[in-house]
Amino acid sequence: MKNYNPIITEFNKLKIIQIKNLVQIASKCRDKKINVLQDKKTKVILNEKFITNENHYKNDRKFSKAELQKYLNLGNEDEKRRKIFFSKYFKNKNVLDFGCEFGTFLNKIDCLTKSGVELNTECIKYIKKKYKKIDINHNLESLVKKNFDTVTMFHVLEHMPYQVKILKELKKKLKKKGNLIIEIPSANDLLLSLDDLKSFKSFTFWSEHLILHTHNSLTKVLRAAGFKKIKIIHCQRYNFNNHIGWFLKNKPGGHRLFKNFADQIILEEYRRFLIRRKKTDTLIAVASN
Repeated sequence: MKNYNPIITEFNKLKIIQIKNLVQIASKCRDKKINVLQDKKTKVILNEKFITNENHYKNDRKFSKAELQKYLNLGNEDEKRRKIFFSKYFKNKNVLDFGCEFGTFLNKIDCLTKSGVELNTECIKYIKKKYKKIDINHNLESLVKKNFDTVTMFHVLEHMPYQVKILKELKKKLKKKGNLIIEIPSANDLLLSLDDLKSFKSFTFWSEHLILHTHNSLTKVLRAAGFKKIKIIHCQRYNFNNHIGWFLKNKPGGHRLFKNFADQIILEEYRRFLIRRKKTDTLIAVASN
């Protein structure tokens, strides 16, 4: 099949999924007519096709000033959480953020040196102009003489068609006791498990997201790349009020539209409930050699 998603072939060989177990769960993504498949046993979700090549990320993504500001604001809460949660991996460390976008996260953290890899030309221009302390690069090959204590990969792995290959390349950039931190959307998101909530599926499935991992699939692909110590953390980015927005309005943004719907006690208990049930919207992996 033309433009067949290479992750399907790779993961079938690794026995992370089985092609014979794949069933179609949607006939289109939110932006393209691409079938969405799920392994009925492992619950891994995959796009049937891969159409987002390197040029798409390098040149095709354009941002107006308004879009840029909105984009930067959306990342604030995530960046605050990551800065606090992973602080021990940053302080006095050499850090590489792979897929660093506009460099705002690297700019905020307290670390020894800051390096970034990014394809998008607009992002690179922005970083070079605004953040002089960030060593920004087009690819990993530009970092021949550098190795890092910590490599971060926030919502990037799901875009990568050759998962083991990129993880092996990142592993080579780690120092002996270095750590790779990955954050990705989860296939076990509670809202994806609700058959009647078709609006959420239509919004979530996207041509750029080639895979939605599970706890087990993320662990197995990291092992296939040679990582020995792997810790998986279940994390909920969007709160109860956001989910109310989906239940009542069938659209995103409920955490703003219904921001006063539930108090902090309810929000926190709901977050803990999703973590206990392993039904969070996000998975985090901390992996080392």
